[in-house]
Amino acid sequence: MAFCQKRRIFLYQAICNFSITMKVKSKVWLEKEGELVFGVGKTRILETINTTGSINKAAKKMNMSYRRAWSCVVSIEKRIGRPLVIRTKGGKDGGGAILTDYAKDLLKKFTKLEAEVEAFTNKRYKNIFHTRVIASEAKQSSCRKIASSLRSSQ
Repeated sequence: MAFCQKRRIFLYQAICNFSITMKVKSKVWLEKEGELVFGVGKTRILETINTTGSINKAAKKMNMSYRRAWSCVVSIEKRIGRPLVIRTKGGKDGGGAILTDYAKDLLKKFTKLEAEVEAFTNKRYKNIFHTRVIASEAKQSSCRKIASSLRSSQ
């Protein structure tokens, strides 16, 4: 097989593999005066408090201490300057926690922002790198077939 033919096969395989394996990642967070206010981790804590109805249950579900979860909530509230969680003390019936309307709205907006940033980033990545995401095995195998046919045609 000629050197030029081998090089063409290699380049085609590299293009196929590049578009299959490379992904762009982005991360969104909110800051105030250089301090982290809100990001993915704090979003998860608030979402889990919302679903479990308890800071303690949320902490257990997320494999963290109650103190860590509680301190995350307090730090967000302090930096935002608004309450996000309404807590009730434990007792005979146990305590609980519910998100304020402001916290629910903050979660909704942050989730929307995250999704839009991800969509924009993926679109720009595809445009800049001239790649296309090959999602199905059929498309991956077509790359292999073309490379194979290039090998066989000497």
